[in-house]
Amino acid sequence: MQRGLSAYRSALLAGLFLFGVLSLSLAHSAFAAGAAGETSSQKTVYVNGTGVVWADPDTAVINFNVSLLSAGSASEAQKANAATTDELINLIKGLGVDSKDIKSSYFSIWPDYDYSVVPEGESLNKANAYRVENQIQVEVHDLTMIGRIIEEATTIENVLMQGVNYLVEDQKEYIQEAREKAAADATDRAAALGKLFHFNVGEIISVSESSYYGDPYYGGYGGGGGMGTIPQQVRVQADVSVTFELLNP
Repeated sequence: MQRGLSAYRSALLAGLFLFGVLSLSLAHSAFAAGAAGETSSQKTVYVNGTGVVWADPDTAVINFNVSLLSAGSASEAQKANAATTDELINLIKGLGVDSKDIKSSYFSIWPDYDYSVVPEGESLNKANAYRVENQIQVEVHDLTMIGRIIEEATTIENVLMQGVNYLVEDQKEYIQEAREKAAADATDRAAALGKLFHFNVGEIISVSESSYYGDPYYGGYGGGGGMGTIPQQVRVQADVSVTFELLNP
């Protein structure tokens, strides 16, 4: 019996030892989880900032449309449009615009049907003419030439001026200035929230940024040369999103 009691005590001690080890293991796991919870519950504030800079344009893009309706085949209509387009391009080059600043931005051709001459009971399956459109984009770096280019180009039959876009060719410095304003705006917003809700702003946790570069559109004739207008300034905008750490006051 003494031997049986001794065996029982040994088994009990072994069980208690295992229980202790398990308890320590669970306690360690709970401590680790608690530490992780403290890290994940870091207090932060998320703010947006915006910076805007207005820049004087140094370049204009004039959009012309060569639109021509020609009787006969599609090929004949295309040739007629090409002749007018070549005349336009040669005129613009003669006014000092580099050939690399002239390009076709859109081209289309479609049949034109005269529904008034279709005999009753017959279907319309043959075009009597074709409409061809070729949109020419001209980049002008001397803004004083805009009016003259438009004035002379629109004397060509079937050439229409469809508008002028003003832009800044190299906007890097303006984007950087807008970015700096956006960063200052975000910092000021975070500080204002801290004052309002009684906390201090700590380190930056994360930052993201986007920039917007807008080309204002002018719907009339542009530039000098007897067709005066005032080019609109170009809006350059930068937006930042910043997450700051929150600290107790």
